[in-house]
Amino acid sequence: MSAEVDVMPVAKDEHEIERLSDFLHGSLGQDSYFQETNGFHVDGISIETAVLPKGWVHRLIPEVDPASGATGWCLDPHDLAAAKLIAGRPKDLDFVQVLIDARLVDPAVVDDAIASISDDRSTAASGRLAKMAATGLPDTERSVWHRRREQALRDRMTRTSEKSPAELLAQLLDSLDKE
Repeated sequence: MSAEVDVMPVAKDEHEIERLSDFLHGSLGQDSYFQETNGFHVDGISIETAVLPKGWVHRLIPEVDPASGATGWCLDPHDLAAAKLIAGRPKDLDFVQVLIDARLVDPAVVDDAIASISDDRSTAASGRLAKMAATGLPDTERSVWHRRREQALRDRMTRTSEKSPAELLAQLLDSLDKE
């Protein structure tokens, strides 16, 4: 298990995201009292930290804390796997292999996500995925797996009353693309 959690605060502009990310990193980052107490640290990241597939903001998944009711919006595991395959670091590849072996992602969906990324590393990422995919979801189980996943996602969406930050993030990404 990783001892770090990447967190991107949601804000109306990239400067506020950077400020809040720095605050998170300073307060909850590596070698902080928070890490000493909880056994993991938080890395504050910006909207441009990872290379992500097109449309990722519309696939965010809510994670609701049962004690407080607070909602965190997490990357879809397929988008996360694609970003980690693009990054290509050994720890990222190990993480993706676990996702595939545990059948938490469908390699075919991850490959489609990689194909939507305009990056020089996309071909290498698809090649890495092809080598890993043999231990993943068999074709005979794919349709049942996707039906169950869709139901689980619908159930998860009912657990929060918070609006997804997708619209705000999409606007921010559009403004960054125009710069």
